[in-house]
Amino acid sequence: GGVFYNREQGNAQYGIINIYDPNLDCKPAGVPRAGFGGFVVSDPKAIAIMYEATPGPYYRIIYMDGRPHPTDYDTSYMGHSIGHWEGDTLVVDTVGLDDTTWLNDPGSSLHSDKEHVIERWTRKGNQVTVDVTVEDPVMFTKPWVLPQKQVVLMSGNPSEYGNYILPAMCN
Repeated sequence: GGVFYNREQGNAQYGIINIYDPNLDCKPAGVPRAGFGGFVVSDPKAIAIMYEATPGPYYRIIYMDGRPHPTDYDTSYMGHSIGHWEGDTLVVDTVGLDDTTWLNDPGSSLHSDKEHVIERWTRKGNQVTVDVTVEDPVMFTKPWVLPQKQVVLMSGNPSEYGNYILPAMCN
């Protein structure tokens, strides 16, 4: 990831498309790139997020039953996430992310398999505020705090576009 110019291949970036983007190889976005979105299903034991996004459908599980991260795990695109509530804020702690995904856009793409992501999701009415901090002792000299994002939730009307998940294969 992260290559922007290669003398042999010319410019790799065209608008928002970069030929090295893992999404173009049908890989899930990873964390934190996938962000808060998709279709969220929760119960006291876990939260599942089903994404309807490039490159196609994928999911993320956040364990809410108090378990710790495993000490021996295989890395994956979406990693291993555990969560807990601090008042009305859901705090999601993710480790076990492989190094083949990008953090965000081509300008901030490199990370190692030691990446550690803390997300704080706070809902007020129909809006969720998302705060994200990324630590990576291999690639970063200090934690990276992403700009705060605001996500507006769906209306709940199942007949309106955006209030149902639309399956799509790799595009």
